[in-house]
Amino acid sequence: MEDPLKIKNSASALNRSMRIGIATITSTALLGGVLVAVPAHPLLSMTAVANAQEASAPFATATGQVIDLKLLEDSVDPAVSAAFLNVLEAIRAEAQFPGDTADSADIDLTALEGIDTIVSGIKIPLTDILSIDSNAGVLGANASTPAGNKASGAAGVVNEDGSIDLGAHQDGSAVDTTLDLSNILGSADVISEDVISALSLRIGAASASASRTGDQVTSEYALSNVDLQVKSPLVADVTELLIGEENGLGVSIDTAVTQVAGDDSLLNPLTGLLGGVFDVLNVLGVIDVEEPTLALDSNIQEALVPLVGGTLQGNAVSIDLSTGTVNVNLEALGGTSAVDPNTDLLTDVAVQQIEGEIQTLLNQLLTDVRAAVDEGLLETHVTLGLGAKVLGVDLAQVDIDGTLNQLLDGDATTVSVEAFGRNASLVTNAVLALLGTVGTTLETALNKVVDPLINNTLDEGVSGIIAPLVQGLTGVLGDPGILRITLNDQPNPQVGAVNTIPARPNSKTGAITTPADAFTVSAIRVNVLNGLVDLPISRVTVDADKDWAPVGGIAIDAIDDQTITIGDAIDNVIPVSAPEGSEVTVDGLPDGVTYEDGEISGTPTEVGEYEVTVTATNGNNSVTETFIITVLDIDGGTGNNGSANGSTDFLQQCLSSPAAGIAALLIALGALGQVAGPALEPIARSINVEIERQTRHIIDTAGIRQPNQPEWLQSINRSLADAANNVNPNLASQGLYAAGALALISIPVLCGMGGSSSSSS
Repeated sequence: MEDPLKIKNSASALNRSMRIGIATITSTALLGGVLVAVPAHPLLSMTAVANAQEASAPFATATGQVIDLKLLEDSVDPAVSAAFLNVLEAIRAEAQFPGDTADSADIDLTALEGIDTIVSGIKIPLTDILSIDSNAGVLGANASTPAGNKASGAAGVVNEDGSIDLGAHQDGSAVDTTLDLSNILGSADVISEDVISALSLRIGAASASASRTGDQVTSEYALSNVDLQVKSPLVADVTELLIGEENGLGVSIDTAVTQVAGDDSLLNPLTGLLGGVFDVLNVLGVIDVEEPTLALDSNIQEALVPLVGGTLQGNAVSIDLSTGTVNVNLEALGGTSAVDPNTDLLTDVAVQQIEGEIQTLLNQLLTDVRAAVDEGLLETHVTLGLGAKVLGVDLAQVDIDGTLNQLLDGDATTVSVEAFGRNASLVTNAVLALLGTVGTTLETALNKVVDPLINNTLDEGVSGIIAPLVQGLTGVLGDPGILRITLNDQPNPQVGAVNTIPARPNSKTGAITTPADAFTVSAIRVNVLNGLVDLPISRVTVDADKDWAPVGGIAIDAIDDQTITIGDAIDNVIPVSAPEGSEVTVDGLPDGVTYEDGEISGTPTEVGEYEVTVTATNGNNSVTETFIITVLDIDGGTGNNGSANGSTDFLQQCLSSPAAGIAALLIALGALGQVAGPALEPIARSINVEIERQTRHIIDTAGIRQPNQPEWLQSINRSLADAANNVNPNLASQGLYAAGALALISIPVLCGMGGSSSSSS
C-alpha cells in the first residue's frame, strides 16, 4: 500500500495547486498570506476588482498638521521648492493602513527661514507672512490608523492620547500665531498704506481633532484669543491732532489761553468791573485805578494725554490711539464655540458691528475730548492784580489768585486785599461780591477762542479721519473675495452631528455629507484674494473604509482535531477570530456538546466522527474553520463494525467530498463561459464563491502545507492558469473543462486525505 502520508501530501499539493488556479479565476491569489491583484478575466466582471491591500491604495489614512502649508506650494519660489517640501513633510504627521499606522510631528517653523513666496510678482519671505511663537513642545500633531476602518488625528495643543488639551486653551497656552496679510494685500493694491499700513490675524491656541470609524466621524476644534489687528496711520493722525507737540489741540488751546490774558477786549471789562471796589473807602480826591495785570495758565495738553494714551474699548473692537492699532476680537462677533461647520466669521452682520463700534468709539473720543477741554479750562490758573492810587499815593491793592473754577464758585481764599491805612475788609467784601462775575467774564473770553479750535480739530480734523478709516477697514473685511475667515472648516461637512460629551461642547459625532470621501476639519481657515493664499490652521484629515475587514475577509485560528472515548468530556475549545467583535457560530457538534459564551464544551453521548464547522462573520464577510471530534467506543471503534461495505462507503465519501464538488463546479463554470452574458454573471459569481469555500475546506482539512507537485497535479494547475489568462471565452471554457476533468480523475486521492478509511496496513 502507498504510504498514507504521501497520499495526504499529494492531496495537500493538489489542493494548493487548485487554490492558486481557482484564485486566479476569482480575481485574487494567496501568495505569502497576502492577497494581491491579478489580471481581469472576461468570464467574470468581478475579476476586475482585486481585494488587494499591499498593491492598492490604503484603506485608512490620517493626517495632522498645525498649519497646512501645502496650499502655498504654487506660490513658493521654484528655487526653494525642494526645501519647502521637506518642511511640509517634517511638520506633518501621516499614517495609513496598511503601512505606517502611527506618526507624530512637532512644529518647527524656523525651517521656513530662507523660503520665499511670490505673490503678484513680488517676492515675500514666508516668515514675513507666518510666525508662530510658542514654548517648545507645546504644539504638535499626530495621526493613527489602527485598522482599515479606523483613523484619527489631531493638531495643535493636544494631549498624549491625541485629544485636545482644553485646559491649555483656556489658559492661553502661551501660543501666538500671527498671519501677516499686509504684504499680500499691499502687493495686490487692495489696501492703501495711507489708510491701512498693517493687517494681521493673531491666534492664541488653535487645535483640531477627528476620528473616523467607518462612516461615523467625531470632530472637535478649539480656539483661543482670535484677533484681527489693523494698524492705520489715520489713527496715529488722531493722536497727532489731539496732543501733537507742535500743532496739537492741547498745545493750541494752552497757547490761546495764554494769549487771551493780554487781550484788551478782556482787560478793559475787568478794569471797569473791579475799579469801583475802591469807592467803598470814601476817600477825598480822584481815585486812579491802574491797568490790571492778568495771567492765565491752562494745561489742556496734560488733560488730553490720558485719553489719547489709553485704549478705547468696545465690545468687539478696541482702538489703541498710542500705537495706531485697531483690534477686532473675532470671538466677540458672535462666538467661536460650538459653531456649525464652515462658519464665516466676517459676515455682513459682523462687519456692520465692527463699523458701528469704530464710529461709536471715535465719536465717544470726541465727546471725551470736549469734556476734558471744558474741565481743563476750569482748572486754568488765574492771576489778577489791580491797584488804586489817590493823588499818586497807593490807596489799595487787590490780588486774585486761584483757578477759574474757584472764581466762579466765589472762593474767598482766592482774594487778598491790602489797604494802606484803610479798612481792607470793605474792599475785600466788595471784591468777593464781584468774584463770580469776574470768573464768568474770563470763562466767556476763553470759550470765545477755544471753541473754534475744538470745532475745527474735532469736527473737521478727527471726523474727517474716521470716515476713510471705517470705509477702508470695512472694505477689506466686508469683501470675502479679499479676506475670508472660516471657523470649524469642513470641506466635506458633518450632517446631523450631535454633541455626546457636554464637557467638550465643540465635539460632535455624526455622518458626513459624502461618505466615499475623506473628512477634513480645520480649527480656522484663512483665505486671501480668492485663494491666492489659503491657510488652514490646525488641520486634520481622516479617511477609512467602512467595509474593511482583515485580509481574506476575516480569520479564525486553526482548531486541532480531538479523539476521545465515549463518556469523556472534550477538551474545551475557545474559537479565536479577527477582527475583534466578529460573530461566531458553530455547527455539527455531537449531542452533549454545546457552544455557549464563546466556548465549545461538553461530553458526547454517541460514538462517531463529527465534523464541526466554526463560522466567523463580520459584515458581509465570513470564514470557516473545521475540525473533527472522533468519539470512540470503549473498544476503540467509531461504530463501523465491518468492512463488507467499505468500498461502497469509500465511493460515497469520494462522491460527496469537496474535491468532487470542485470538479463539478469547474465544469459548470466552463459551461457558463460558452454562453457568458450579463444575466449569468450572478450565477458565475456564486460558483466562484462556492469554489472558494470548498477549496478552503480542503486546505483546512488537509492541515498540511506541502509544495511538492507531481506532474498530474501540475497539469491541473496549468489548465487553470490557461483558463484564467485566455481572453477567448471559448478557449477559457475548454481550459476549465480540462481542469475539472483532471480534478475528477484525482478524486480518489483527494477524498481519502482526511478520513480514517484511507488508512490501512
